[in-house]
Amino acid sequence: MLSRWYSRGPLVLVTALASFQGEASPARPSLGTAASFAVLGHSFVRSSGLTVVSGNVGISPGRERDGFPPGVVRLGKVVDEGMSKEAQRDAAVAYEALASLPCDALPSAGAVPPGVYCVSAPIAGVMTLDGAGSDTAWVFRAEGPLVVDAETAVAVTDGGDHGAVYWQAAGPVSLGAGSVVAGNILARGDITFGRGASLSGRALSLGGGVTLEENNVSLCCPPIALSGLSDGIVNTPYAQSIAASGGVAPYTFRLIEGSLPPGIPAAPGHYAFTIMGTDALGCQGTRSYLVRIRPAIPAGAEVPMLSGTGLFALLLLTAGAALFAMRRIG
Repeated sequence: MLSRWYSRGPLVLVTALASFQGEASPARPSLGTAASFAVLGHSFVRSSGLTVVSGNVGISPGRERDGFPPGVVRLGKVVDEGMSKEAQRDAAVAYEALASLPCDALPSAGAVPPGVYCVSAPIAGVMTLDGAGSDTAWVFRAEGPLVVDAETAVAVTDGGDHGAVYWQAAGPVSLGAGSVVAGNILARGDITFGRGASLSGRALSLGGGVTLEENNVSLCCPPIALSGLSDGIVNTPYAQSIAASGGVAPYTFRLIEGSLPPGIPAAPGHYAFTIMGTDALGCQGTRSYLVRIRPAIPAGAEVPMLSGTGLFALLLLTAGAALFAMRRIG
């Protein structure tokens, strides 16, 4: 079971480069007026609990809207039928453009490079999208239903743009409870969010409705950056702070993959893990870490002294401290 980390501050994503080489990055389709919508339903939009949507909310041609309030719309509004109708038309054009793209099988391991991929099985576990490069894009195409399992994390790494990820589904879409997904969902069927699921992108249903339950949906996601972690020493308490910037406080963090170093490491080793954080608007950032636990320096061994620039840099790091500290629980 994954441990949970909580903190107060921002972040960004990093992972190892994928060994799989996909096709060239596809062109990003224009969403037109639908680009301002975080949630767009064809027949209804229903929400229960404290859902937070950052962006416009609309329905067309249906009129059933429920749950706002207590649901909250930030950085946008519940728009009128005329604008929603126009957004539906533009979203349909983008959907057809995505549906016409030939797709390849997903790589079996490693981060997913930009490309167009066929999706038939449920998305589960941790999926990282290698975002190296500013013009990258990913398209995931499902000829039928698209299912994202509970507690699944889909994250863009290396500073990639969440808006460059597209999920095109000919059937309904289900995001499991507690899942965290990046990208724009364009579906012919219903889009259903499990309790506590979050989406950094857009939920656009062209032939059904959108059901929300205490979710975060945000299309306005600035880069969130996380600082690095230093290595540890055997038999010395491992306590680190992480400086963060970008996004809107407060932040919540969780360990999504790997193992954390023990509080007091008893032996040398390596610990690889990935942390994802979510800000107050539902935007996510992820970073992968490799922490080395090194042997203790023998008593009486000569320790090199820092001076000049090296000492100045050390003083700056010490004075800077961390903007927030993470605490492992569970």
